[in-house]
Amino acid sequence: MTTLRTPRRAWARHEAAVASAIAAEIRAPDGDAACAAIVHFSLEAVLLAQNLGPGSLDQIFSLIEHGWEAASRDTTRNRRGLFSACAAEEASRN
Repeated sequence: MTTLRTPRRAWARHEAAVASAIAAEIRAPDGDAACAAIVHFSLEAVLLAQNLGPGSLDQIFSLIEHGWEAASRDTTRNRRGLFSACAAEEASRN
């Protein structure tokens, strides 16, 4: 775990600057939540993929680029069912 924290801290320093650059490029307001999210998720994806193995980065970026519904069509695993099960479990706790 320690090896994952060091790159994360280094990248986190630049997250806001990259999000601002993306916002400027697409003419979104500075501080746009979607721009901040895409940068955050993209940086985290690299770290997550290191633990998941071959092909995982492509799957993660497909999810980021196309959303949950599109990504669930790209795999035999029923992600929609997984999401529903997680939501139901969370609701039962409350």
